[in-house]
Amino acid sequence: MADAKIFVKLYGAWTLDVIIDLAHAVALDFVARPQSYGGLDADRDRDVIDIIQKFRVSYGKAERFEDAPGRQAMVLPILARSDALRPDSNVGTSSFYLARKRFLDACTAFSERTVESGVHMLAARVVSSLVTLRAYFDGLNGASAGSTSKRIVEEFENATRVLKSPGVATMFGQKPPADADWPLEADPNQSDPNGAKLVEAIGASLAVPPEDKLSYLKFILLQRVAQVGSAALTLALEDNALADVADKAKLDLLVTAGYLWATALRDYQGL
Repeated sequence: MADAKIFVKLYGAWTLDVIIDLAHAVALDFVARPQSYGGLDADRDRDVIDIIQKFRVSYGKAERFEDAPGRQAMVLPILARSDALRPDSNVGTSSFYLARKRFLDACTAFSERTVESGVHMLAARVVSSLVTLRAYFDGLNGASAGSTSKRIVEEFENATRVLKSPGVATMFGQKPPADADWPLEADPNQSDPNGAKLVEAIGASLAVPPEDKLSYLKFILLQRVAQVGSAALTLALEDNALADVADKAKLDLLVTAGYLWATALRDYQGL
């Protein structure tokens, strides 16, 4: 599957889309309160400052600096609403949601079985759901979805560079800043508290939409959704995934990844 990696990255970025909104809010604040950003050095932090200024003047006007409505118009046809938002009526009509639900339900049934009888049928259900999920993403292969994904992922990566800047973290009372691999590359079982604290602090300090005001715990749970969801999609969309599930050990890895995704979604949506 040629575009699998970019779709995995898009899922992580779309789930944590709040980071882009927060970076834009920081960019506006950077100009509104210049005396507060003394922790940013004009030479040392030149690249970050350049990104901040682009978020201020180009947001919603230039390629790779799409505003929230622009991002929604681009990503909704691919992944529907972000998992950061509560499910709405689109859950029953989105092809992505429906294909994913089959996969997550199959992984959950396999993982939570209480007896070993019928295990082959449960495994067959996982394989069938995997075929459906892969078919959905196979249908997206092409210039349109691929270019959309690359643009959104690049904007997300620019936004994370802003939030990981020590000067920005200092401005919001967070020392040390988030780790270099925050928020998606870190081990999902070892969450970085500094990044989550910064998200909470920015949301509490600046004028952002209500859905972007995430508490420390809520962001940690959302970050886990993004991380384990990305891991599950990586396994599901690998070129040899369908052949691998014939191997019990590899089937167990896939099922565990899907089950972690399902439970992470339940934990976040139940908060």
